[in-house]
Amino acid sequence: MRTTRTLATLMAGVLGLTALAGCGSGSAVDEGKSLTFVAYGGVSQDVLMQQWLEPWSKTNGVTLTQDSPTDYAKLASMVEAGKVTWDLVDTEPFYPIQECGKSVVKLDLTGIDTAKFPEGTVSDCAVPLWGYSLLLVYNKDKYADKPPTSFADFFDLEAFPGTRAAPANVTAGPLEAALLADGVESEQLYPLDIPRALRKWDALKGKVSLWKTSSVSQQQLEAKQADMSLIWSGRIAEAVKNGAPYAPVWKQNLFGWASVVIPKGSAHAAEAQSAIQDMLTAQTQARLAENIAYAPVNSDAKPNLDKVYADYNVTAPAIAEQSVRQDAQWWAQNQQQAVTQWTAWTTS
Repeated sequence: MRTTRTLATLMAGVLGLTALAGCGSGSAVDEGKSLTFVAYGGVSQDVLMQQWLEPWSKTNGVTLTQDSPTDYAKLASMVEAGKVTWDLVDTEPFYPIQECGKSVVKLDLTGIDTAKFPEGTVSDCAVPLWGYSLLLVYNKDKYADKPPTSFADFFDLEAFPGTRAAPANVTAGPLEAALLADGVESEQLYPLDIPRALRKWDALKGKVSLWKTSSVSQQQLEAKQADMSLIWSGRIAEAVKNGAPYAPVWKQNLFGWASVVIPKGSAHAAEAQSAIQDMLTAQTQARLAENIAYAPVNSDAKPNLDKVYADYNVTAPAIAEQSVRQDAQWWAQNQQQAVTQWTAWTTS
């Protein structure tokens, strides 16, 4: 018979509440259990498997499989058909707010000290996996005498001539970056004024390369194809490691995070809850951060980072105090209209 133990029971039975502070990993899962993990593929999924799920599965005797990429429509179809083959899924943070109780289930957060995680990253149906930021970076050789200092400089082609790159995906933060550049105070950023943001983007119409994948954003910098870019912190860190001559502007960096959810109808919810429990520990968070340029979200995590990863650790106090947190609740409620209006602008 498949176990239906809650996360609270799993924690109490094996790890105890101290596990969430970083002591130990895993929890009691009966032999013969299995779990299918889904993420976006690439190096990040490899790291998640190697540094989190494979050690956890060995400790708990769980057969582990994986799939990619995360596909919201596919997940919804599985749930509707009652044939769910995914058990644990890496998603954008707005999605579990939209789908809580629909395509994904509420998590048992008993015993989890949510104060250890960045504000707004824990919701009823999701917990954070790791953190990152969208930030402005610039070619140090191009702007050696007068480097940019804010998002406003990204939109100023007269004072800062040169090529530009930015995300094609609206949920990545191009609207927020434009509004901050236009003088909107961070405390008043939401609700986003989409028409105002698009008017700001008009200054770069036809003059910006919109990257569709994060790998392309990194490749652009390594090939010096953009003098300035709005890029995710993990990708600029890897580009810099590979010799790209870029520097960050941390002022008003837009903090975001990956979320982890359990699909409604998962046959292995107990295993998924156990894996989530292990992922939230300071120990696992530190191990992940040491192997990929994403920031730990458990404040107790003390990863041993090399210089580049330390420089781009967006949950470190010196960077975090300059961050603007993306509002997942606003995006959950307004994603479709933002996509529609942004798509119209980018294709006109």
